[in-house]
Amino acid sequence: MQKTNFEYEVLVHDDASTDGTAAIIKEYELKYPNIIKPIYQKENIYSKGINRTYEYMLPRTRGKYIAICEGDDYWTDSYKLQKQYEYMETHPSCSLVVHKTICNYIEGKYSEPFTTYDFSKPENCELEAKDVINNHCLFHTSSLFFKKEYYYNNKTFLMENKGFDYVAKILLATEGKVHVIPEFMSVYRKGTESSWTKNVSNISSKYIEHTKYAIDVLNKIDAYTNYQYTQLIQKDILKREFDMYVEQR
Repeated sequence: MQKTNFEYEVLVHDDASTDGTAAIIKEYELKYPNIIKPIYQKENIYSKGINRTYEYMLPRTRGKYIAICEGDDYWTDSYKLQKQYEYMETHPSCSLVVHKTICNYIEGKYSEPFTTYDFSKPENCELEAKDVINNHCLFHTSSLFFKKEYYYNNKTFLMENKGFDYVAKILLATEGKVHVIPEFMSVYRKGTESSWTKNVSNISSKYIEHTKYAIDVLNKIDAYTNYQYTQLIQKDILKREFDMYVEQR
């Protein structure tokens, strides 16, 4: 549905799925061969610890910018990419363009805005690294639009650490300004069968394991950014430790 004055490609990575997804991707690939660029894995590479971004995705990207849309989310504005592209092209100091997102709770059958930031002002908003570190939920992953160079500039760090969404949010925010387009242009579907919420957040042992790893990554981000934001990052770590202790009763 995207309407743009530039060419774009949709890189789809199917990690040996068993639910018929590959057949659906193939259908779209045949219908839009110049846009849909899939990768079909014969064996699941995630379980083997292979970094799909650097091993499979980046070598195939031809664009200047990258936008992310995970499997259970979707975009809702036909001009989403065009709006983000135009801003990035005219603001070289901007490292990330995002927008508002609707959060759709699958089980609860209701939706709410995915944001805690004050978007009541009519003008667009600018965020700094401290804002993003202080609240990772200011914007959702499905709204990210950034320069491809991000992956190359931070390759060593990203190769060594699991790519949580907040890692990209924090690192991109430290590289320039974050611009927020105050329009709803995507939907975050929370609670789907294959989601993090279902498979990690709602299972105590997995949640604790995830939290410990997240704390370790945050400490590494603190060192990687030369401790410029150590007070905020350590505050985030304390919040996570507190939540973990509550979970452990």
